[in-house]
Amino acid sequence: MSALTLRRGVNGPIYERVTKRTARKLFADKVPFVMCACNLHPFGMCGFGMDVEPSKYDSETVCLPDSRTAENGFRGVRRPYSLDDIVANFEFYNCSDRETGKYAAYYVREDILASL
Repeated sequence: MSALTLRRGVNGPIYERVTKRTARKLFADKVPFVMCACNLHPFGMCGFGMDVEPSKYDSETVCLPDSRTAENGFRGVRRPYSLDDIVANFEFYNCSDRETGKYAAYYVREDILASL
């Protein structure tokens, strides 16, 4: 992983690139971060970065079907999204070739990273 420090906009906050392991900790602690294809600039003119706010993914209304057990006439029990689910969906649609990159990169605000 290359160490990158990027600014969001002209006078915006500074973001630092982190590993997937750190992104998992951030997701578990409900800290927002940005996800982007590894070869793209997350804060470019086209806005390739995806803001991940973990608090939006822990409710019962945003769930994935889980086919391990059948219950209530549904194919499976509904379970909340995990970071692996979000990353798998993001990489399937956005990280598909050499131009964009084959995996996701994660960025967190520098002041939040310093407080962890």
